[in-house]
Amino acid sequence: LDFARPKPIRFAPHDVKKVVLEVLTLVENQTRKAGVTVKADFPEDALEIYGDEQQIHQVFLNLVLNAIDAMKDMSGGRLSVSGERGSMMLRRSGMVPTLEVDCVSIRIADTGCGIPEESLDRVFTPFFSTKESGTGLGLSIVHGIVTEHGGEIDVSSAPKGGTCFTVTLPLARTTTRLGGIPI
Repeated sequence: LDFARPKPIRFAPHDVKKVVLEVLTLVENQTRKAGVTVKADFPEDALEIYGDEQQIHQVFLNLVLNAIDAMKDMSGGRLSVSGERGSMMLRRSGMVPTLEVDCVSIRIADTGCGIPEESLDRVFTPFFSTKESGTGLGLSIVHGIVTEHGGEIDVSSAPKGGTCFTVTLPLARTTTRLGGIPI
């Protein structure tokens, strides 16, 4: 339903590190039951982005739940979540990148079953799923939200070698300087 009828977006400054740590707290019971060890590594200072907190929460909850699910048939596993500052080429209204801006990159890496190489190009396509009971909407929605926030999402994976999703979003001070979102 969220995909069919998106809610109005309410952009404001938010510490993405705080949102990600809240997600990890929310899934603590699931990681414990699955025998998954969680390691979070973030800089001490805030990583403030300009966006809709509920949608950003949805992005990271979906990615973390997918990672836990990828490790469910293993005896344990490791989920590594980290954030770092950097820079990215900003796209305005889907055009060619024209401006280098400060950003934050959040990496969510698991030691799960991985995604087959032939499926990597399609993981963000609506209704495509590698799961038996998947709808194929989760990563499509994640991709849409990240793009709507002026960011990018990348995936790397190896069968039985785990998967790493990297979400890169412009920092709030950058987007404020450019007149806010949408970019």
